[in-house]
Amino acid sequence: MNILQLDNVARLPMAGDNVAIATQRLEAGTIIAAGHQRFALDYTVLEGHRFAVQPIATGEALLSWELPFGVALRAIAPGAYVCNAGMLDALRI
Repeated sequence: MNILQLDNVARLPMAGDNVAIATQRLEAGTIIAAGHQRFALDYTVLEGHRFAVQPIATGEALLSWELPFGVALRAIAPGAYVCNAGMLDALRI
């Protein structure tokens, strides 16, 4: 089991953020240790992309730099890859 410290593989720009920014490619199933919690990434997260670091309820704002950049359409668990339809379309081959 690969366990990585959050600060070594991602940035949480502000203390109030609920998503982190990956600083390298992180494979699905990687365990991230953040403080007293550990969670597994549900999908591969590319460098510069975001994943949840705490539970986010349906309708709650997604925060990076303590600024909202989206709203959760469903409940999001820690370790979930955070994306939107436009990003998924752009990544399709």
